[in-house]
Amino acid sequence: MIEMSDIEHKLFFEELKRHNKEYDPEVMMIKRPFSSPGYHTTLKGGYVHPTRDSLTYAVALFDSGIDDNEKIAMDIVKKVISLQDTNRSNKTYGIWSWFYEEPLSKMSPPDWNWANFCGKELLQILLDYSNDLPDDLEKSIKNSIIHACNSIIKRNVSIGYTNIAIMSAYVTILAGELLGEKKIFDFGRNYLKRFYDYTISIGAFTEYNSPTYTMIALEDLSRMLNQIKDEDCLKMVGELSNMGWKCVAEHFHAHTNQWAGPHTRCYKTLQDDLFLSKIQLATGGAVKFLDDEKLRITIDFPRIKLKCPEEYVHYFREDKERLIVQTFNKGKKLHLATSYLAKNFALGSFNVSDLWNQRRALVAYLGDSD
Repeated sequence: MIEMSDIEHKLFFEELKRHNKEYDPEVMMIKRPFSSPGYHTTLKGGYVHPTRDSLTYAVALFDSGIDDNEKIAMDIVKKVISLQDTNRSNKTYGIWSWFYEEPLSKMSPPDWNWANFCGKELLQILLDYSNDLPDDLEKSIKNSIIHACNSIIKRNVSIGYTNIAIMSAYVTILAGELLGEKKIFDFGRNYLKRFYDYTISIGAFTEYNSPTYTMIALEDLSRMLNQIKDEDCLKMVGELSNMGWKCVAEHFHAHTNQWAGPHTRCYKTLQDDLFLSKIQLATGGAVKFLDDEKLRITIDFPRIKLKCPEEYVHYFREDKERLIVQTFNKGKKLHLATSYLAKNFALGSFNVSDLWNQRRALVAYLGDSD
């Protein structure tokens, strides 16, 4: 069982209890009402068995330290591994479909990110529970991770795709270290160096000030800081993590408890108790937004070990006026992201932007946190 604080332990088992109700022993995966962002899948409704979320649940079952849960976790892992495309001649080699009900051939199009997402979960099991695995399952997990890494390497995703770029580096570096696969490790280290150089040169993540993807990036960077061994990689990861936390902290508007814009990508305009809970726990309780009974976490939060650097904690509790201007060179055009945080409101805008539904090119927050 992984280490957890008392409050994390309480919240984790509450969340695990909710997930337990979703487990379908016949399919050996979790079962949920269908939902999607509107792309990749052709399904329209009903109930589905998600691959990634089932693996996340399996990791949590291992993390619970309960013997009966371990057996269920192994069943889930076997089932999800069986759904991976392992045919090297296929374009979809190394990835999974989103749902048990929809094979890769039916997706429109398949999502190559699933090599990253599912590979990451399998690595958690190999990292912390390899001694508990039967030999055949351990071998299957290792082979599945290698297939996923081969897909990641072949794809070689653009370093501007922030969250998937970080995850690509994370999965391949950790897999290379755990499996002794030099080719995979070398790809991951070199890819991380490219991403690091590019990101440092522009002074921000390409998915700039994204409430969704900055947090995802920070969570994977936190995993890297706690799980990988290579010192050169850790130095780069530490600087990238610091950059991400600086962005979150500087854009936090303490009067409204909201994340000031503009946002390059954003699935919801108002941040909720889950976001505030993550910040509160990441500061070790130095900032308190919520009483313990209102705190919320995701089921994988305790193993992420998210930690806000001490130098940024004060931003989450002070109302100081500030102006943040970030410049981006895009071809011959200079793009600006400007955020003005006053005591009672926060205003953010891009000087040039589109109105994509995941963009918040001009957004203001006013009022108070209630």
